[in-house]
Amino acid sequence: MRRGLGFVIILGLVIAAGAFVATQTLTSWDFRSNLWSPTHLLVTGRDPYTVDVLFEGTNAIWLPTSVGAFFAIGWLPLQVATNLWLLLTVVLYIACIVMLLRTARPSLFTIGIVFTLALLFPPFISHLSLGQYTVFAMALLMLAFFRDDPPPVAAGVLCALASGKPQLLILPVLGYWVYLIRQRRWGEMAKFAGAFAVTSILLTLPLWLGYSDWLAGFQAALGRNPGWRHPSLFVVLGESWGTLGDVVAGMVAVVALCLGLWRWQQPRQGILWTMALNLMVVPYVWSWDFVLLIPLFVATLIAAKSFALRGLMIVVYAATWILAIHIRLTTSGDEAQFWWMPVVLLATIVIVHEVGRRGVHPNIRRVTQQAA
Repeated sequence: MRRGLGFVIILGLVIAAGAFVATQTLTSWDFRSNLWSPTHLLVTGRDPYTVDVLFEGTNAIWLPTSVGAFFAIGWLPLQVATNLWLLLTVVLYIACIVMLLRTARPSLFTIGIVFTLALLFPPFISHLSLGQYTVFAMALLMLAFFRDDPPPVAAGVLCALASGKPQLLILPVLGYWVYLIRQRRWGEMAKFAGAFAVTSILLTLPLWLGYSDWLAGFQAALGRNPGWRHPSLFVVLGESWGTLGDVVAGMVAVVALCLGLWRWQQPRQGILWTMALNLMVVPYVWSWDFVLLIPLFVATLIAAKSFALRGLMIVVYAATWILAIHIRLTTSGDEAQFWWMPVVLLATIVIVHEVGRRGVHPNIRRVTQQAA
């Protein structure tokens, strides 16, 4: 009976997905500019980084590894490719949450809360509308490192596949290297580096075979990239306080770096923390990259030891959600206006972890007992 019901559900989802891909007409600017256009030009024998010949005023700056990994997308019509990318993004995002839920086995009520918060997270909605790459990288990082003893060759291959936006990998990969150094596992470091390098080279083969002069076009595309205002402390504090602001932002980045490396004593914790804290370390970041906070936020919410701590997280999330939506609807939507989101959410996560680690305060315990 259960197998039959499961088959019917899966069949229904497949039919619904097929109907979605065949009928919807969506526009995802970043996906079109950075992935479909380069791959389409590549499979038709043209320079993959001259995307302005297809759509005026566009530029492509995702690394060649992403173009090589997904070059087959270029043979699909733009609308079909866009719809498939959106479905893949949703599936991978849900898969990341399921990975966390499987290790904790929370109640159905908690599962419902988790999916509601994750799917309504404003950066995720922005990510979907743009057709961004961050969820794909997040899923590969979790697949590589969310385990007790990450296999170095598999981790190297997966990180190379995720390197279309390399700034997302800096702290997670550095954390893994420090983890190996602490244990003096030099051979595994070499295997990881070798797998990463070989995979990256193989991923560029479609570009060399499809258009051998692609490198000049890529360099030109990087040179045309405008100087955007990023939602980063380096930008906001630097503009507000000058040199002092740069120093403060640098100090925050160092604290985030140290916390992330310390958390790598356990890989399952380490990858969740380093993905989230990377947002504070790397100046080149966007609001849709804040989806990297969700795995750590969800894991912390599930593991919180009291009703009061979970309530605190939900209240902070709700306030963050309201303010983010207000900014989107009532302002020009300048990305730099969202710099505070990772700061607020990470501060809340740290507070909940510290309270849980040191023991629940008597007042919180009484609230928990009354709620029970």
